Amino acid sequence: MSLATAPETALQRTETHGRRFATALTVSGLLVAASGVVSWHLVQPGVSLVGPTGGGVVVMFAVLGAWSALLRPRGGWRAHLRLASGVLALSLIAPLWAFFGVLSASIALDAAAQHRAQVMVASNDVGCHQVASGSVGRLPAPYVVCMTNPGDGDVVTFTTIDRTRGYAYISSRLDLSWFPHQCARHLEGHWWAFNLAVNPVTGASCPFGYPENPAA
Repeated sequence: MSLATAPETALQRTETHGRRFATALTVSGLLVAASGVVSWHLVQPGVSLVGPTGGGVVVMFAVLGAWSALLRPRGGWRAHLRLASGVLALSLIAPLWAFFGVLSASIALDAAAQHRAQVMVASNDVGCHQVASGSVGRLPAPYVVCMTNPGDGDVVTFTTIDRTRGYAYISSRLDLSWFPHQCARHLEGHWWAFNLAVNPVTGASCPFGYPENPAA
């Protein structure tokens, strides 16, 4: 016969549930972190974000599904509202990081690219040259760096060898349409990511994550 009292038994159950929740949170965090690492390696400027974002969505539903199964015999989500909010926020990180975070972070963390673009603008170094090593954000070498003066400001682009996609540093007003009827998205500050291989004017669809920009 067990000598444990009712309060002791309840305390043991609470401690057991607490350990299970802590373990589940750790596993969920590791899963989301792994998804973030995979997204970092998959995302490239100008390339459709369907795959990385879709993978993040799968991870999100996997985390939510596992927690639903864990909480169902313990009163469900409604009995753990604060925990549910935390789990939901954690699971949303995976798709949001893939869609919004990777490209912006990749260029924000690349101080060398920022410095190079600013130096080219300051020296009015118009023209193009190829770089054989290194990378800019998520754009690996070899890549092409070009400086142009379209009239309303200076534009420095870091593109693939065929110059169809990459990053653009625009040193001018940000309220202008720098990619009229082209597929591009603003990242942060003066930085954009674009894909010029697709021409929406002909009816082609822009890659997911790079909307067609309005006319100038």
